[in-house]
Amino acid sequence: IPKVTNTIKKHKLISENEHILIAVSGGPDSIALLHILYHLKHDYNLRLGIVHFEHGIRGESSLRDAKFVERVAKSLNLPFYISYGKAREYAKEKKLSLEAAARELRYNFFNEILSKTKADKLALGHTADDQVEEILRRFLRGTADLSGIPIKRGKFIRPLLFVYKEEILKALKEDNIDYVIDETNLDRRFFRNRIRLELIPILLKFNPKFKENLLDMALIWKEENEWLKTLVKEVIKKSTKRIQEGVKIDLSLFSQYHPALKRHILTEILQELSLPFTKRHIENLLKIAIPYGPHKIISLPKGFKGYKESAYLFITPVPFEEIEYHYEINAPGTINIKEINLIFKIEIVEKKPETKIDISPDKAYFDFEKVSFPIEIRPYKPGDRFYPIGKKRSRKLKDFFIDSHIPYSERKKYPIFLSDKKIIWIAGLCMDERAKPTSKTKKCLIITKLQ
Repeated sequence: IPKVTNTIKKHKLISENEHILIAVSGGPDSIALLHILYHLKHDYNLRLGIVHFEHGIRGESSLRDAKFVERVAKSLNLPFYISYGKAREYAKEKKLSLEAAARELRYNFFNEILSKTKADKLALGHTADDQVEEILRRFLRGTADLSGIPIKRGKFIRPLLFVYKEEILKALKEDNIDYVIDETNLDRRFFRNRIRLELIPILLKFNPKFKENLLDMALIWKEENEWLKTLVKEVIKKSTKRIQEGVKIDLSLFSQYHPALKRHILTEILQELSLPFTKRHIENLLKIAIPYGPHKIISLPKGFKGYKESAYLFITPVPFEEIEYHYEINAPGTINIKEINLIFKIEIVEKKPETKIDISPDKAYFDFEKVSFPIEIRPYKPGDRFYPIGKKRSRKLKDFFIDSHIPYSERKKYPIFLSDKKIIWIAGLCMDERAKPTSKTKKCLIITKLQ
């Protein structure tokens, strides 16, 4: 307890009068954490609660653990919150490893219960051994950040992060405190288990103080990273811009930076987007982050893409590959482009001297003698050209999108209207000069975006 108390004070993990939830699996680490915080309950005047997530992986033994934790909660007279998941199905649906799917479901539940209970913190039972395993896992996976598990992030705190499993098991035995064993921790099919059961024992033979040395190095990495982050965030403000669910990087600035700074910038951006990236993702992004080089797209975790357009690098969730549609309008009326959830109204009106041409991004007027049915509607295609309103020379639609700051991921959401195979309107952006009404126009074709 003194070691954990010192950690709590040093890192300011807990304040007086706080409502703290404790994630309890039933294993020795979380049970030890529960009893330590329960012991400190009166010192800090804490309101405690227990949360448990049943992943639906281990069948009866998993349900047994849930019942065990529920009994512990009752014995301590603490509120008990439980949720049940289907990690295997979720992993298949999201194309994640079982381990990653279980973690994502678990943290989704933790965030939900934090919001529901309005608790101040949620305490997790990660230990010094977990930290060693995590740093090795990241190193072997080629992850850029080797500083390990943070002792606190947002509302999540880890009071046992400087306590070794051996110390915990000894304390539980001395105090005669029961816990359960998760048999999957011995399953060598899981990468982390192979690190714990196979790799670490070998490394300890080379140096019995291997764990302590690795944690010391991780602390140095962490401190250096925190200092670097303050510098990197200032650079990011100058060279990047948030767009919807992603970011846009100005390569004219980015290309001037030292390679090491570029890596830190990309690392910080991917972390802010909550993407589980590796060194390979960073290096692939660096390869395409060249101003005015060829257009390239690379895949990133969670369905994100990295792609370059002229002097910009975009990192966004890109559904554009799935958006394909084609419609023909043969007469006035309405058309629903369900793929992008847009509705347009088409009408023909006589143009009188007093007729007001109220052109806007969502409403276009055309000289009916310069257009004809059928009007074709489709998404952008590479090679498209048109004459922007007011211009006498044609222009690549791609270049127009770039100048309009429309990211590649969004371009197919701007429907292209064509008459006789010629573009007459990029809906929501610009008409074609050739089809605009003039003083001699007698009839207007009007297309209005209703939704």
